Amino acid sequence: MTFSPPPTDRVPNPSSDFKYKVLKTGTGVSIRKFLAPDATAVVIPDEIDGLPVVEIGPRAFENRDSLTSAALPSQLATIGERAFYGCSALTKVDFFTIPKFGKEAFYACEALTTVALPVDTETLRAAGFELSFNRPLYDVFESCVVFSADGKTLISAKRLRNAEYVVPDGVEIIAPNAFGGSRIVSVAFPSSLREIKSAAFQWRALQKVVFSEGLETIDHCAFAECDSLTEITFPDSLRRIGRLAFVKCKSLSNVKFPRNLTSIDSCAFEGCDSLEEIALPDGLQRLKGVFPRCKSLRSIKLGAAFEEFDFYSLSFCDALSSLTVSPDNPRFRSVDGVLFSADGKTLYRYPPGRDEAEYAVPDGVETLGEYSFTDSLKLTTVALPASLTNVANFAFPLCSSLSRLTVSPDNPRFRSVDGIVFSADGKTLYLYPPGRDEAEYVVPDGVETIADYAFAHCYALTNIALPNSLRRIGAEAFGFCAELKKIAIPDGLETVGLWAFLGCRALRTLRFGAALREIGLNAFEECSSSLTLSAPEGSIVEQYAKENNRRFRPRRR
Repeated sequence: MTFSPPPTDRVPNPSSDFKYKVLKTGTGVSIRKFLAPDATAVVIPDEIDGLPVVEIGPRAFENRDSLTSAALPSQLATIGERAFYGCSALTKVDFFTIPKFGKEAFYACEALTTVALPVDTETLRAAGFELSFNRPLYDVFESCVVFSADGKTLISAKRLRNAEYVVPDGVEIIAPNAFGGSRIVSVAFPSSLREIKSAAFQWRALQKVVFSEGLETIDHCAFAECDSLTEITFPDSLRRIGRLAFVKCKSLSNVKFPRNLTSIDSCAFEGCDSLEEIALPDGLQRLKGVFPRCKSLRSIKLGAAFEEFDFYSLSFCDALSSLTVSPDNPRFRSVDGVLFSADGKTLYRYPPGRDEAEYAVPDGVETLGEYSFTDSLKLTTVALPASLTNVANFAFPLCSSLSRLTVSPDNPRFRSVDGIVFSADGKTLYLYPPGRDEAEYVVPDGVETIADYAFAHCYALTNIALPNSLRRIGAEAFGFCAELKKIAIPDGLETVGLWAFLGCRALRTLRFGAALREIGLNAFEECSSSLTLSAPEGSIVEQYAKENNRRFRPRRR
């Protein structure tokens, strides 16, 4: 499995054993046919007639079933299509260059199980494992496992037919896409292994993986879509699991994370439909989109050092009903399965799979974090306490049943009117519950600002009337109100925030007055191409329409 330079004392076959020709360029010789029918070994000479042997032509050694070994010339540049096809007794091939391979060059060589190519692991690493072999190696070697010359990198096992495979000791790296196309159902790794590169086992029917201590990194997509994989126990040496490493491993139900794990990259376990419980190690500090769309996931325990996660980590986890935290964690605490800051002042995450229709945010909470109630499909009512002073952006997205938000009468910052949250002075509309079923809504007179995301994802609304007092529409204020067909905008409106009408596909006309001074970036992104913006000639709206390829119709001032 290791490579060494060609020995100076190797004895080549005489040129009379070959049919050959000089290339048209006159720079080298091509072997066309091997003429020694009973030979068990061949050493192709480095030179013939004073010229280097640079090519083995198509089918030159085809079906030589007595041949057991072949040593190739030191300046070989090309091996033609099916050059050694059907050499069924061939067990060893000595390569001294990496030639350009023809299709099926070593197909139907049943006895040839391993090949070492003359490139070492450091060269592969320096090339980012993108070293060109001119054609996928599975088109060249039918059932071989191909290694680097130093034996430290397993380059390709794409046509491996064994149901089980044990990676040899000494291998440190599994190269990108190494087992793509193989038929293995079980693989065991040696203690020498340090890294499994990207997509190494992607899309395979792998059922069992045996890791050994020593493995440090599993790269992105390494085991993606291994649908039959049911259980994984990682070694304590593992430090990092890459992006999408186990995405859509739909049968994976049991994962035991190692105590020394420090990084799980985005979407590493996305769509693992059978995962039910997760206990994260104490050393893991953050999650970035790690477990989305794990539809059976019921509980997650966060470790002592955990300090950060983003909303996408748990999005579309419709069964998630409990988030617990190590008692040694200084940043978070869990109350009845809901995640809070350690001091209880911030509610970070309400598990979306809880069965309650109503939830009262505890008194003492001052902030609802971003996406804190995302995907909570069963909630119909949320009561906000007197202590609440801040609701972060997108606190209630995709809460499709949420129809009522109440506010304690003792709250000095917010008030609720008919289940809709306003500022205490009534000048800002903060939150319109996305699960309300009214098709029409009239924003009360006196409101001057529609807050960022205030009406986002309100799918039932078709008609909104805005008051003459309104001066500002915030960022993504009406984002993805997909059925909104009509919105009456007052002439006194001065500001439209970025992405304000994102995804409002049913809108056909928006009329603005002369007071409008600012239109944010992508304010009408993903709206219908037939949307017409109407405003006085020479207005900022006309300029915006021209710059953004939007229809414009002038209106009288």
